[in-house]
Amino acid sequence: MNEIVKILTIISTIFIPLTFITGLYGMNFQNMPELRYKYGYYIVLSV
Repeated sequence: MNEIVKILTIISTIFIPLTFITGLYGMNFQNMPELRYKYGYYIVLSV
């Protein structure tokens, strides 16, 4: 059981950041009023 959890943790550690990056760049940010500001993109990401 412990070995299975270890393997699943390794797989999750690899795929969770990749999923986040893919989801981030796959979004349509064209109609977001917050992005008119200089740091709007970073504010949206932090929220």
